[in-house]
Amino acid sequence: MKSLDNATLSFISGKVAEVFSGSDISSLAGEYCVISGISGGYRPQGRYESKQNFVQRIFANLEDSYQVGLIQYFVNQSPSLQSDMTVQQLLARLSQEFDILPKTLQEQERTKEIEVLLGSYPGSLDLWNRVMACRQSHQYRECLDNARLCLELLLKNILSNNKSIENQKTEFCTWLGTKSVPNEVVNMIWKSIDDYARIQNQHAKHALSEKLLPIEVDFILDETYTIIKYLTNKSKELPHE
Repeated sequence: MKSLDNATLSFISGKVAEVFSGSDISSLAGEYCVISGISGGYRPQGRYESKQNFVQRIFANLEDSYQVGLIQYFVNQSPSLQSDMTVQQLLARLSQEFDILPKTLQEQERTKEIEVLLGSYPGSLDLWNRVMACRQSHQYRECLDNARLCLELLLKNILSNNKSIENQKTEFCTWLGTKSVPNEVVNMIWKSIDDYARIQNQHAKHALSEKLLPIEVDFILDETYTIIKYLTNKSKELPHE
């Protein structure tokens, strides 16, 4: 049975033991096993057994992919673990080897669609993959920063220039004009992009604002996806005479 290395399991077991009670650890591990359709096969915590040893024993009964899934499950239940930089770094490393977040059908479809939409823009696709890896590891500032860079590079490629997002208005509006997009729609779309760039610059570019919670981060990512989808689909249209 494949397993993560002992150093990794010892480290995360200690972190989990710091923030959860023994009963919480048992309950969360049980929930994860039920959700994942697996049998944990571990005995309850011993009377004199430390919480860290109990967590390590739970991990020892799981395959490596389920060990990673349980790590993510524990972290998702604790804001303290989510904000721990060493835990974030661990999740970032694990995300390069494992799909550490189970995807809903909608998320799976979006992942496939992004790969198609950005298929002709490998630089932007690589940045989007980093976005997802950072989101999985709760590195929200890096997540939003890569989202901004992804969109910025896409605009540079489509408009054939090297300008930042906020300086693309003239070229962007001219480009949509060649495709006979009504001025009102052009202005609406540009306002969305301009607002997006301003929010990124004010709340994420240099340091993540404490006012941005994970739900706001996900909203900004949804906006990034919507803009990318429009731009890539529009770029396939031939200019109108």
